[in-house]
Amino acid sequence: MEFTPPFPRDRDTSRRLRLPVREYVIDVEFTRPALPVRCVQFTAPREDESARTERVLTLDEGDRVCAMGVDLDPCVFGIRWEWPGPPP
Repeated sequence: MEFTPPFPRDRDTSRRLRLPVREYVIDVEFTRPALPVRCVQFTAPREDESARTERVLTLDEGDRVCAMGVDLDPCVFGIRWEWPGPPP
């Protein structure tokens, strides 16, 4: 998915997995100068989304982050990020 001006100020992307999944990958690419200050992969069980696990991600040299889940039970799996400065 590619966004053009005026760019949305989304803060995450995720997928609600209804069935067990062997592998699931989310790849997010950012465009300079609009780079996030922090990115986190998260997994939350469907029955209790407040019990999420998180892992900090680092932008690669192409200004992308990639999250990969393996042997996932039904859950919400995604990436969230924080923009610099105050919320829009």
